[in-house]
Amino acid sequence: MENRDIAIRKVRQFADSAYTAVLDSCTNDFRKELADLRAQWAANGMVISGGMSKAIAEARGKHISKLVQARLDALLEGCELYGFLDDHLAADIVKEVMNLKEKLIANSQMATEQSIDLAMGLVSREQFGQLVRSECKISHASVNVQIQRQSLAATKKELSVTNIYHVHGHNPRWNTNSTDNSVNVVTISYEEVFSNLRNEIVSGVPEGNEQRDILEKLRLLEEAQNSSSFAKRYSEFISAAANHMTLIYPIIPALTEILHKTLR
Repeated sequence: MENRDIAIRKVRQFADSAYTAVLDSCTNDFRKELADLRAQWAANGMVISGGMSKAIAEARGKHISKLVQARLDALLEGCELYGFLDDHLAADIVKEVMNLKEKLIANSQMATEQSIDLAMGLVSREQFGQLVRSECKISHASVNVQIQRQSLAATKKELSVTNIYHVHGHNPRWNTNSTDNSVNVVTISYEEVFSNLRNEIVSGVPEGNEQRDILEKLRLLEEAQNSSSFAKRYSEFISAAANHMTLIYPIIPALTEILHKTLR
């Protein structure tokens, strides 16, 4: 029981850190989207209208979907990181994610209740909530499916080739040896991990703000080695590079090994 409690605590600690990083980014994007919406409708002289209320509700619904999905992703990533996901934790995750959805929908209703269009009776609080809910596509069934897929992927991983990474602070070599029991042992230095990640990002992500943001998050992550902020920086980097995971995926296990060592 003690080992289970420790594993769950680590999963949730990682999930909290990862979700916080995504929350800040999503909230900033949503505020900008709302400002753009109001500016567009104001330009057409239709700020106070049922159509505007519908547009805001749709935006809020999509925003809630992103936040709920981000929380689920953070929890499942934590489960994968620590190799722990039993039936009880799966049930708790479903309950937590669905409760978060309902809380965010309720908050969206209260946040909009004092707006001009609601005050003038153009849309009721209940109608607004229904519009938000219709745009929030996360459901009990969809959450269960994602958890089941995570469990299936973990099972397949156990049956396939196992990669064991030995990451060292000062080691200029990267040696890969394959044995008859299909276990690959990789020895790679910290410097190579970050250098390889940087090279993949520079060569695979088009030049621009996104590339610069990912590289900056990688720089902060590298500087945070052996510090208490490494887990937070790791979450920020993964969030920034989320659209390019296929590009950096081969190097992620080595980066995860550094995270394990830091957490220990």
